[in-house]
Amino acid sequence: MADDQDDGSASSPAEHPRLWAPLLAAVGTLIVFWPAVRNGFVNWDDRAYILANTSFRGLAPENLRWMFSTVMAGPYQPLSWLSLALDHQLWGMSPFGFHLTSVLLHALNAALFSCLAARLLALAWGRGLDDPRPWWWGGLAGLLFAWHPLRVESAVWITERRDVLCGAFFLGALLAYLKDREAVGDRGWRRLSWALCLAAILSKGVAVVLPALMLILDYYPLGRLPGDPRDWLRKSETRAVLFEKAPYLLMALPFAVLGAIGQRLALGPPALDLIPRLLLGTWRFVFYLCKTIFPAGLSPVYDSGAPGAAAGGLLPLAAALAVLGATAALWRWGKPWALASWLWYSILVLPVLGVFSFAPQATADRYTYLSCLPWALLAAAGIARLAENVRLSGPARVGLLASVALLAGSLFFATRLQLEYWRDSESLWRRAVATTPDSVIARNNLGDLLLARNDLQGAWDHYKLAFDLDPSHVPTNYKLGKVYQASGMPDAAAMCYERAARLDPEFLPAWSSLGVLLFSMKRQDEAVEILREGLAQKVNERRPGARELRASLMNNLGNVLFESGRPLEALKEYARAIRYEPRDPHGHHNAGAVWASLSQRDKAEFCYREALRVAPGYEPSRKALETLRAKPLKKRKATSSPVPV
Repeated sequence: MADDQDDGSASSPAEHPRLWAPLLAAVGTLIVFWPAVRNGFVNWDDRAYILANTSFRGLAPENLRWMFSTVMAGPYQPLSWLSLALDHQLWGMSPFGFHLTSVLLHALNAALFSCLAARLLALAWGRGLDDPRPWWWGGLAGLLFAWHPLRVESAVWITERRDVLCGAFFLGALLAYLKDREAVGDRGWRRLSWALCLAAILSKGVAVVLPALMLILDYYPLGRLPGDPRDWLRKSETRAVLFEKAPYLLMALPFAVLGAIGQRLALGPPALDLIPRLLLGTWRFVFYLCKTIFPAGLSPVYDSGAPGAAAGGLLPLAAALAVLGATAALWRWGKPWALASWLWYSILVLPVLGVFSFAPQATADRYTYLSCLPWALLAAAGIARLAENVRLSGPARVGLLASVALLAGSLFFATRLQLEYWRDSESLWRRAVATTPDSVIARNNLGDLLLARNDLQGAWDHYKLAFDLDPSHVPTNYKLGKVYQASGMPDAAAMCYERAARLDPEFLPAWSSLGVLLFSMKRQDEAVEILREGLAQKVNERRPGARELRASLMNNLGNVLFESGRPLEALKEYARAIRYEPRDPHGHHNAGAVWASLSQRDKAEFCYREALRVAPGYEPSRKALETLRAKPLKKRKATSSPVPV
């Protein structure tokens, strides 16, 4: 926000940009991001959250109960799940529908932020809302926010629906809060602000900071609070400003606690102690600022360099000193717009720095979606100051306009390029490997793609590089086993699977693959022992796919028992799998295969029908049911359930 500017004349209603500026920001954002609707799913949480997750697919009571009770992978986000469920109702599992909704929400956020920026600029400049200039500059702020390449991850990654949905409610709550200040005596806007605040929190937990941001607005530009917080409780007027935040706090605090508990339950304890977390958090604070100013080398993962530096390097310490120094300097400078912008950024980015986190915290572009809003506003206000306050000559004004056009064009093309990287999984992870070559995650995910297309050498190259970077990384050891097994080297594969299982006993795919492999090597007793040992592990079932993996392990144990000539024991394992994960068709189908082998036609048909009931497109049961009706019963083997990777 900038200092006061010269007054300007109001335009006629037909020419007023109150509607046109936000609309142009939204349409411009749609144009920039429209190619994303052709994108597909990516192997970066989309499989666990969307493709393998049947719980959100529907609006039945059990689906809604799951959405409003789960903390899958940590965050509590029932409204985000509900929006994904509505997409599924409209479009099925086509990625087009999911991407379309996310892009439309991002365009809506561009318009909402344009309106919010216009009102803040009008307040800061002492102008009325009938003046068109705050609206045009607010529209520019909306474009600078929405067109930035850092927005791409939030706007086009289906799993991150929570960012754009929360953003819409978040910005709406702030707009309603400002409207409430204008409409004295009308509590309708205040109630709307409460409702939108709650909706934002139920979309993504980061919105719990809204009450603090409203206090900053009360300080500047509303001027309802003095600059010294020690004076806030001394006068009845300022105490009333504080007390009116009580409803927001009552909404925010329970969900802040729930979010912390959910993160801890789903992801486990933080990987670092408090002091390294403080250093790494300040490094991230500066990192996001730098990426906002110069968005080069963007990647879906930044798991290299910073953690090691946080443990004992000078870079995070220098970042911490820089942050403290900048805060002190802004406080002493006495410019309320600068201090308010800095505090806005600090409060919005604090929840994602990992300093006070109860679980591991990543560094990611998506965490800038809301936190960098003040910098877009400051940039627009600065350009406005140059254009209006400074008496520029004709050529200078042309140069300023050309600079603004160059900035907008640069953001346009940089964002379009970033959209191309998110087009599909291969583009994404080849980009990640190019920008962060020492990323274990990027190497593994690219290796997964190559392994899926049977490029064993290519997959081996990336898995081996990941192993060299971190020999104790459990998924890397497991995936090396997959390559060995596909290459016809079962002993080496078994060694890799066992090493992965011993490194992390909760990593169920290693136990499952090892058991199946041992059985194929005619080591039936060892296979049964390994599968039972895997089932005995205590697993955090709040992690994405954990229940499905455990059910798969039960099914594989049943398959091994059945193939070993122990059908009744196999039935017990299939029954366990069905009770544990009744929506998984494999247990029903395999139980049907056992009953068919025992010449129990009615029971076999019932099980196949149950498999088709929970998964109508499940082809093995459809074919088995046709065979059962067409031919006399003969002893047949159970169909093995897939082993999730």
